[in-house]
Amino acid sequence: MKQLVASQAWAREARDRIVQEADNWPSKYLRDFGLTQPNLPPAGGQWSLWYVGPDGLRLRYEPARSPPHFSPTTGQYYSTPPQWPNHPTLYDEVIYASRHDALAQYARFSGLAYALTGERKYADNAAGILRAYALAYPNYALHDKDGKPGKSGGKVHAQTLDESDWLIDIAWAYDLVSDALSPADRTAIASNLLRPAVAVIRNNRAGLSNWQTWHNAAIAIAGFALNDTGLVNDAYNDPGRGFFKQLKDGASADGFWWEGSWGYHFYTLDPMLLLAEMGERAGMNTYAQSNLRAMFTAPLLMAMPDLALPRFNDDTGRVLKHDWFYEAGYNRYRDPGMAFLLARGARPWQALLWGAETLPPAGAAPPPASVLLPKAGYAVLRAGDTRDPGYLAFKFGPHGGWHGHYDKLGYVTFAADHQLALDPGTHSYAADSHEGWDKTTVAHNTIVVDEQDQAEATGNLRFYVGLPAFGLATADAGPAYPNRAALTRTLALTPDYWLDVTRAESLDGRPHRFDWVYHNRGTLATPLALTSYSGLPRAGGYQYLTGTRGAATNDDWKATWNTGSAGQAYGSVWKNRDNAKAIFTVSTGDSGGVAGKLDYDWGPATDAYAFYLTKELRNLPNEAPVRVEARVLGDGSNNRLSLRIIDATGEKFMKNVGAIDWTGWRTVALTVDRTWSNFDGNDNGVMDLPVSQVAFQINRTAGGRQAGNLLVDDIALTFPSAGRLVVEDFEKVLARLDLTVLAARDTTVVTGNGIDQTNQPVPFAMARRQGTETTFAAAFEPYHSSPRIAEFKALSVTPAAGSPVALRVAAPGAFTDTLLLTEGPRGTRAFDAIRTDAVVAYLRQDAANNPQTLVLADATSFSHRETLVFSSATPVTLQLSFTGDALTATVTSTAATQVRVYSPAATGAVVNGRPVPLRRDGDHVLFDLPDQP
Repeated sequence: MKQLVASQAWAREARDRIVQEADNWPSKYLRDFGLTQPNLPPAGGQWSLWYVGPDGLRLRYEPARSPPHFSPTTGQYYSTPPQWPNHPTLYDEVIYASRHDALAQYARFSGLAYALTGERKYADNAAGILRAYALAYPNYALHDKDGKPGKSGGKVHAQTLDESDWLIDIAWAYDLVSDALSPADRTAIASNLLRPAVAVIRNNRAGLSNWQTWHNAAIAIAGFALNDTGLVNDAYNDPGRGFFKQLKDGASADGFWWEGSWGYHFYTLDPMLLLAEMGERAGMNTYAQSNLRAMFTAPLLMAMPDLALPRFNDDTGRVLKHDWFYEAGYNRYRDPGMAFLLARGARPWQALLWGAETLPPAGAAPPPASVLLPKAGYAVLRAGDTRDPGYLAFKFGPHGGWHGHYDKLGYVTFAADHQLALDPGTHSYAADSHEGWDKTTVAHNTIVVDEQDQAEATGNLRFYVGLPAFGLATADAGPAYPNRAALTRTLALTPDYWLDVTRAESLDGRPHRFDWVYHNRGTLATPLALTSYSGLPRAGGYQYLTGTRGAATNDDWKATWNTGSAGQAYGSVWKNRDNAKAIFTVSTGDSGGVAGKLDYDWGPATDAYAFYLTKELRNLPNEAPVRVEARVLGDGSNNRLSLRIIDATGEKFMKNVGAIDWTGWRTVALTVDRTWSNFDGNDNGVMDLPVSQVAFQINRTAGGRQAGNLLVDDIALTFPSAGRLVVEDFEKVLARLDLTVLAARDTTVVTGNGIDQTNQPVPFAMARRQGTETTFAAAFEPYHSSPRIAEFKALSVTPAAGSPVALRVAAPGAFTDTLLLTEGPRGTRAFDAIRTDAVVAYLRQDAANNPQTLVLADATSFSHRETLVFSSATPVTLQLSFTGDALTATVTSTAATQVRVYSPAATGAVVNGRPVPLRRDGDHVLFDLPDQP
């Protein structure tokens, strides 16, 4: 580390951050918890998830207030939990837990600062905390989250899980400063603190779980610190619970941690990496485990276009960014996908310990592609280009244990620059809404049978196609409703829309209630004549559905979600004075279109300022901009306007524009040069690429107006090679989603609101049917301004054996799509002037009815209007794209074979990115496909 600090500026910055954290002891500890002495808490702490108000949402600790426990949603301060009056000190005990964690972290940072600087004061600070715990730990009572001395409980915490996290920092600090401790101190800390804490943790054998992984890391670091090879061996090699067993059985070849939540995936990866780093240094070759590498790559494969991860099971949401996980991963594996993330923010202090000495220049985002994680049970469909990508994540795999939700065949989507198809994620586990709503089937985008939750089940993938212009997955729900009903769903994604074809069948010959439900943020409207509806039960999650209205229909029906409107919050804001107000919203008005609105009210502060940041900019060139400009509607306030550009590390480059002395629209432009000031991020004065955001700063000036607002629009950056690019025009901030569901007799449509994890309303649409079998066929079109799809209909298929479904989707003047879905086996079928033996067939024609894209799965022939468009002696899965005289094929599955394609204009062919020889046979061409297993 010292060599890195001597040679690398970023390492010196990391060292300085570590030292600053150590220097915060004890002043920040006293301030954060309202203390006068840096003492240990008088007792062990309680479960952090108890720290919720009566509405189930998290409280905020404000030590300067009495009582100090504040609910931002109710606006009230609490001294005791009103929902748990029999435990009046519970909130205080949760804060004790926070204090215990803070003390351990100060000990760790002090130990690191001592190792980096050699200054004895840091060793003394860490030693003081360790000595205090050596005296107190034996006297803390063993207790679990219910206050009982159960084996899952700890002493400083209410769970061995949290006790392990705390012990890692304590043992780490001990190891770092042991040479500065007296022999008596070393003996007391080892005998009264480290070994007893390990014994508490080892008493709870947690099996295959995130808990046991944390246990292993704590046991291992204590073992290394104490030179106890028995503890180390236990942590790594215990055949039922050690590191290698957890990694082998918990991550699988796909790399997604078995509990099926990205929150718990990364929560588990944290101790896995600590174990890997310690083990590697001890000669265990831990990083050679393929499942560990897969734990890094799985999130990269499943991330949405905005780098958020789909929120399945008990998850609160996570966005991929530069963090220490990928510092360690890139250092070991040198994976370009990890390097892409490492360009998106400043290097954390952990990089000094486990990161690479240098990072490669920022590269472009990995090209989007569909991907299947068959062991974890997820299919991710992608279609469209980087400018307007579409995304759909479909869940069919294992339940996920205690953290699983009853949502087999559920899905989430991203389109039109918005996350759609909302998954509820999770509230605090202590909130009634966690079991009552979050986990229930009706809270998800799937099918409910007889108003009952699904059973814990693992579904089965029936079919999967992942090609550039078209993705499709078919899966069943397995025994989600044993001896009652079978559910099978096909989801298909194109660059312009997605389709949902879901079939429900009775297994016992009796009619059942089938509720198809879809949730999406925004406001919901439908042309149906809805009236108040009271036909839903008051249990099984349905009790959380409010404002329900319904209508009976035998016809096709439609609904539209408007996910954005005037006044919608946008980007983010930072202000230097708490009593000042600054809001960044979307406006539709004075600009003649959509613009950003910067509102401010400085109040009494004479030195107030605020900066308004755009959302993170995506897909920018790997160049530094030479000019920035924007249209600004001034308010004549004479306050000062500045522009900021934020680079990939979070470093801010700023230049003053001048007084806002105008009204009406004006183009504000600045040349980006060395006169710009810089700060934050890695603070190296170099614009690390790609740039991530643009910000507007407003400063109050003497004589400047106290309150006002600006409108901003058409933010543009000019690059040396890429030229001028409008990076934000706010048009994409607003998005709509049109849903069309094909007719079925005796359908009742119900709309209303569910909730998200913050209890905000989320509109849903539900189609209710009763019978022994039914098929829900739906088309979803996301768009920004105007819809294009005018036709969505079912087509007849001959023969009808195997329940094939054929659909047409048409957007006049743009495209006409025809799609065939079958449940196999392959056999020739006819529909809409098409004959094919494909299991799945998708044809897109342009506005002039010329073929544009053809996707075939497991096919040897495809004819359209008596013309044999495609033929092969061997079943093939491929996409054919017809563009002018170019014929492009993307092949995912075939034995080596020759194909024949109708393409009168083709002069060349490209297969999987490589040109291939082409032979003409009249209006057809012939070329070879390589073997693709």
